[in-house]
Amino acid sequence: MFKIISITLVLILFVVVFTIYNPLEYIFFPKCPIYFSTGYLCPGCGSQRAIHNILNFEFYKAIRHNLLIPFFIFYLFIYYLSKILNLKIRRFVDHHYLLISFVFLIVLYGFFRNII
Repeated sequence: MFKIISITLVLILFVVVFTIYNPLEYIFFPKCPIYFSTGYLCPGCGSQRAIHNILNFEFYKAIRHNLLIPFFIFYLFIYYLSKILNLKIRRFVDHHYLLISFVFLIVLYGFFRNII
């Protein structure tokens, strides 16, 4: 029970910080080391801005910053609910084929985002 409460409090803090503070305007948000050193966008570039936009209901901007983040937030929400409520979809959410598909999707996204 303590673990669930701790995770929930961390998530609440995360949501509050990302809702109030825009990563473009504050320097305490880390910059992408891959983009800084190579000039190429990694699959995670724009994710902080996308999370900020989603929490402020600016979904179009979020998709423009990082296409994957809205889908991964939805997946993490379902995963978290299935763990807390012990739902039957847990078999689907924890399936290794789904995780392999996510890794493949991330690699493809990182590759094509720098070509187009």
